[in-house]
Amino acid sequence: MGCSWKLIDALRLNILNLFGAFDFFKERENFLEEIDKMIERVDDDAPKLSGGLYSPLKDIEETEETLPTVKLREPEPVTREIKDEDKWVLTGIPGFDKLLKRGIPAGSNIIVAGGPGSGKTIFCLQTLYNAASRGKDCVYLSMEERPERLKEHMLSFGFNVKEISRTEHEILLRASGGGRISLKRIQPVQLARSIEALLEEASGTLPIKIDVVLDFIPEDFNAFLLALDSISAVETAFSGTRRQYRIYIEQLFRYFERLNLTTFIISESLEAPKRFSETGVEEFLADGIIVFYNFAGKTERIRGVEIYKLRGTSHARRIVPMEITDKGIVVYPDNPPLAMPL
Repeated sequence: MGCSWKLIDALRLNILNLFGAFDFFKERENFLEEIDKMIERVDDDAPKLSGGLYSPLKDIEETEETLPTVKLREPEPVTREIKDEDKWVLTGIPGFDKLLKRGIPAGSNIIVAGGPGSGKTIFCLQTLYNAASRGKDCVYLSMEERPERLKEHMLSFGFNVKEISRTEHEILLRASGGGRISLKRIQPVQLARSIEALLEEASGTLPIKIDVVLDFIPEDFNAFLLALDSISAVETAFSGTRRQYRIYIEQLFRYFERLNLTTFIISESLEAPKRFSETGVEEFLADGIIVFYNFAGKTERIRGVEIYKLRGTSHARRIVPMEITDKGIVVYPDNPPLAMPL
């Protein structure tokens, strides 16, 4: 099957409807050019996505009837006030924050990409723990690791946390600084269905108001940071088509923005990636991309980290060495940068 111009025009119109409703991208034309490039790559020989726990993305013949034709309305914001001192997020990870001019802009959606064992989970847990040590409430949503296992990770690095409650799918911890951390396991299908409901609500086909993502946050939390592990699992649970996924995942990102949360969204990639998510869609929507590398050296693997992209502030543009110690991640921003292996 091929992509007809009629289909492309319909897709562009739907994307423009998104822009008109949300006024999301500052550089609309640049983004549309990237969408056009993506459309050109999606044809008969386009690789299928990984399939999934619920239903893989359907590679079916699409017509104007099968494409989404929603005109999204601006949803009512669900926001919290951001104090002046919280407008820039610091990870507290030794050496990492030196790569940033001021910090990560609060409210950003950040992709944390890398291969297996590269340090993505530790980076998120360590960042959430450091925030909780400053009195902030944080949430870690996992679709793979059990809460008990995540707690063991934190204790193994000497993080000073104490369990205050637990249920079958959630453990609530309190850090030494008074902030709390919710370690919660959710099913990919559960989140996928929630996003689909958000899309129905935004299109006006769902008559009731919903706060589905808030259901994953404890009721008495004033959540400051949220980690989602992982977007790859969300993708496998999606029940629509490849093109519909672009609108679908945009709705998730926009919902996090409505909550004024800074989110770290883990994405599995190759150990030396040229693309940081399965589809590439998330990379255009995210405010930032942090990439963890685990290169094969002559005698042992070499770890590195890079802030590949970050809107709203300047940052170092190089791969810097890092290591995982018994106290967590340590970054060496003043060491010679690492070269990307060919």
